Amino acid sequence: MKFAFYVVVACMLGLLTGCGRVGPLSDDGPLRVVATTTIVGDVVANVGGDAIDLHVLIPPGTDPHHAIFRPADLALASDAHLVFINGGRLEGQIDRLLRNVGDPDRIVSLDRNIAARRAHDHHHHHDHGHGHHHHHHHHDDVDPHFWTDPHNVMIWADTIAAALTEHRPELADEFAARAAAYQEQLRELDAWILERVAQLPESNRRLVTDHLSLGYFADRYGFEQAAVILPSFDTMAQPAARHVASVIEAIRAQNVPAIFIGAAVNPALASQIARDTGTQLVVLPSDSLTTADGPAPDYLSYMRMIVDALIDNLADSVH
Repeated sequence: MKFAFYVVVACMLGLLTGCGRVGPLSDDGPLRVVATTTIVGDVVANVGGDAIDLHVLIPPGTDPHHAIFRPADLALASDAHLVFINGGRLEGQIDRLLRNVGDPDRIVSLDRNIAARRAHDHHHHHDHGHGHHHHHHHHDDVDPHFWTDPHNVMIWADTIAAALTEHRPELADEFAARAAAYQEQLRELDAWILERVAQLPESNRRLVTDHLSLGYFADRYGFEQAAVILPSFDTMAQPAARHVASVIEAIRAQNVPAIFIGAAVNPALASQIARDTGTQLVVLPSDSLTTADGPAPDYLSYMRMIVDALIDNLADSVH
C-alpha cells in the first residue's frame, strides 16, 4: 500500500517515465506522435494525416522559449512512437523532455538538413547558411526560427515523411504524396510573399523586433535587421540600458516606422521605445500559431498574417 502511494506521488511529480501510459506501442493503428510547438504540429499533421494520432505539447499563443513541460506532457512524449521537436534549442525545458523520452531514435529534430544561421550571422542578411560550417560554435548560437523561410518548412516536410515512413513503411507513398502536396502550398506561399515584398521599396525593408526572430525571413526576402530590443535568439535576455539607447538611435536614424513584438512578450520596454521614437508598436504571434478561432491557426495563415503586418506597417517610412 505504501509503495503504491509513493508511485502515485512520483507520477504526480513526473519522476517516473511511463506514468499514465496509454498502452504499449503497437505496429498497427495510428502512430502516436507528439510535437512540441504548434507550428511543428501543424506541419506534422499535414504530412501525417489520418495515419497519426497527434498531441501538441505547447499551447497556442505560448512563447515556446518559455515552455514548461508538465508531467502529463512528459508522459505523452514517453508514450509516443515519435516526438518531433523544432531543433536549435527553441523550446524551454527541452532537455527535460529529451531525458524523459530516453530513446534518441524516437526524437526527430527538424533542424536536420537545414543550414542554420549563427549568432554572428545577423549582420549578413543575404548569406544563406553563413555559419553552417562553423561547428565549433555552441548550439545555443543557432537561430531556431527556421520556419520563417518556407523553404526550410519544405525540408521539414521531407524529414517528417521519412520519420513516419520508418514506422509505417506500407504508408510510404501516402506520406510522400502528402508531403509533396504540402510543399506545393509552401511554394505558392513563397511566391505570394515575394510578390508582397516587391510592393515595398528596398529602403523600407528594415526590421526592428523584440528578439532575433526573423533572420531566415530577412535572408530570403531581402530585409535588414535595423535593430533588436533583445539582442538574442530567445526572449529570455535582458538588454542593457546602453543597448536600448542604441536601438532608439537606430530607429531615429533610419526612420523605421514600426516595432514588431510577439504577443506573449512583455510589451513594457518595446512600448517605451515606441513612445520615445514616435513609432508604431505592432503585435505578431509569438513564435506560435493562434487558437483555431484566431487569425493564424495554421502555418500558412500565420506567415500571411506576419507578412501583411510587416508590409502594411513598413510602407509608410519617412525619407
